[in-house]
Amino acid sequence: MAHDKLRENGKGPTDVFKDKALRTDAPALSGIGDLMGGSSALAVNAKIIELQKQGHPIINCTIGDLGGEGIATPRAIIAATASALAMGKTRYTPIQGIPELREAIAKQFAENEGVNYDPNTEILTSTGGRTPIFLAIWALCKQNESVIVPTPAFIAYEQLINLCRVGCHRVDTKQSGYKLTPEAFEKAILDAENAWRPAKMLIINTPGNPTGVVYSRQELKPLMEIALENGIVVMYDQMYKTFIFNGEKHFNVAAFNDAAKNWTVVIDGLSKSCAMTGLRLGYALGNKTIIAEMAKVQGMAIGHSPSVVQWGGLEAFNGATLGDEKSLFDEFKKRRDFVLSRLGKMREEFGVSHAHLDGGFYALVNFPLVGKTYRNGDGKEIGIKGAKDVASFLVSEAQVAVIPVTEFSYPDEDGAVRISYGAVDVKQLGEAFDRIETVLRKVA
Repeated sequence: MAHDKLRENGKGPTDVFKDKALRTDAPALSGIGDLMGGSSALAVNAKIIELQKQGHPIINCTIGDLGGEGIATPRAIIAATASALAMGKTRYTPIQGIPELREAIAKQFAENEGVNYDPNTEILTSTGGRTPIFLAIWALCKQNESVIVPTPAFIAYEQLINLCRVGCHRVDTKQSGYKLTPEAFEKAILDAENAWRPAKMLIINTPGNPTGVVYSRQELKPLMEIALENGIVVMYDQMYKTFIFNGEKHFNVAAFNDAAKNWTVVIDGLSKSCAMTGLRLGYALGNKTIIAEMAKVQGMAIGHSPSVVQWGGLEAFNGATLGDEKSLFDEFKKRRDFVLSRLGKMREEFGVSHAHLDGGFYALVNFPLVGKTYRNGDGKEIGIKGAKDVASFLVSEAQVAVIPVTEFSYPDEDGAVRISYGAVDVKQLGEAFDRIETVLRKVA
């Protein structure tokens, strides 16, 4: 053995390095991180938190988290999670999640959404919503295929598509009210085919992030029909389904018929509906063959969601959190109505435009700033060319942090920014809009 020879020569295993020049370089990376790009939103949020700690009065409207007055994880979930810890429920669970949780999810979907799922074969619990999104793309799409993504879109979609080395086919939806139309869907299918990367999947996100739009049953029907006619799987992300404010009833496309259920992977979870973003409990529902493939990858690469979080999350399905969820909805409805009111006044004074705030807790806003200039604190004149410049202007001059639309697979020149009212209450929102109005008057 090599170590034995070293000992015979009077050297220990570590002594061999004493007479050698050590390498100063680092191992080369695979480059996979470059495919994803990373989320500058998370980096910006971390920087803002650091600046706030240093005393800078920045109002943070960037992150898709929940917070502010009136927002808390339901006590029943906290108590159940703590109880699971105390009872020693800290061992491995089945990769798909504890049977009790899967049965509860199946019961809720059957009663509330009209879709029957087998809890043993058609449900996979996971760590938040991003993981099952990745698993579904990985399980279904080949590298010579593509995923159709209506944009602006949740940035993780494109990054996870890139991670799987699959094609991402963007479809601009601004001119149709930020919703995918049947005509645009059919054109995207042809365009993807002509690009030698035929479409395998369509992602529909309703309520939408960052747009806040909500698809109706009537709008979804032709999209599902086109998907089925062309053999395209629909990934249906309904993570914000409990926050619909326009009177529209949430509809699950898998409920259309058995074929729709068979060709749909539903992404859902408790992060938003129960204010447990940090606890990471999401789930996917779909065809048993697809779920089994997703579970294979999850089992080897990730494992299961934390055991005690599963037991805590179970409380969300037994009626113990209904009052908390109603309070959460009421608080976000209040915030949404306030934001809508302030944007309405700004539209009259400044010409501000925005997407419909029908659901979720985001406002995608176009402030009329592109093409204008302002002087910063040093007296330097700075031009505003796009969304990134708008976001920079608002944080530097108004000390209100927002996210540029470039974070959502959309061009910078559009100039739009996303304002999240998930983690800021009405009082903070009022201060944020007051500040924005003040700086807008300086460049108007």
